[in-house]
Amino acid sequence: MALTILEAAKLAANNGEYKKAGVLTSFAESSPLLRAMPVVTIPGNSYAWVRQADLPTVAFRAVNAAFTPNEGHVETRTEALKLVGGEVDVDRALVQQMGPDVRSVHERMKAIALGQSVGAKIMSASLAVNPLEFDGIRARYGGLAPTAAANIISMGGALSVKKLDEAIDAVDNAAGRRVLVMSQAMRRNITAFLRTSVSIQTTRDEFGRQVYAYNGLDILEIDENGNTSGATPADTSNVSVYCIALGESGVHMIEGMGGISVRDLGEIPTAPVYRTRIDWAVGLVDESVRCVSRVYGITESLTAVA
Repeated sequence: MALTILEAAKLAANNGEYKKAGVLTSFAESSPLLRAMPVVTIPGNSYAWVRQADLPTVAFRAVNAAFTPNEGHVETRTEALKLVGGEVDVDRALVQQMGPDVRSVHERMKAIALGQSVGAKIMSASLAVNPLEFDGIRARYGGLAPTAAANIISMGGALSVKKLDEAIDAVDNAAGRRVLVMSQAMRRNITAFLRTSVSIQTTRDEFGRQVYAYNGLDILEIDENGNTSGATPADTSNVSVYCIALGESGVHMIEGMGGISVRDLGEIPTAPVYRTRIDWAVGLVDESVRCVSRVYGITESLTAVA
């Protein structure tokens, strides 16, 4: 069963794992995409699944005539778990002077950085660039130089609402909850152009912050350590917008048994510091062939949508 990060945080708190609950809550607060992402716990260190490649054909037949048999095709995919995390050292003198809560402050900062990083890597990671990471959505759907396909749409100019709707239609809503993922700059562009339109709605998330939606699809922004262009290449003349179906039948994350590990190692023998270690075995899965679409080659990303 898939759980969101916030659901996992509540479960950890109910089990008395308060440091783990705090880290997961910071994850959820730091990355809208990570907060919305379903996470499935798996046994072992990899996950294999079979997804539909194409359907078989059907036909009408005459009386006493035979059908021509044929089959659809499937693809077998495998995703390995990758290890991500970090350690936090706090000098015991600071704990003596300021109290134990100073450790919680530094642990929270580490958790926010980790949540933002993993949230951005969901979009931008690449095994070709770093084999210790997983392939993110961008790498799986065309990379930095995509080729147009049914679910990879070339813009070659300022983003048009028609192309945005085309990308949404290319994603099967049965695969999960559809969302739009983009940089903060692109979100500003879309909402500025459509601010007076009924197609833009605003709500509040679990932390009371404003969330924009386009035609009922939440707009999730990517932010890695303050870099709000994390979902897109650095070249602002070639920006992408993604539509993603989040769910067990669409895009979801996988994690090892026990989920994220948050351990208080106490004072270490080699230095007068208290150490906390955060470690997470995690991967990314796109279950369906119609769970992601992309509009790429968007230029003039800070001007009005056409």
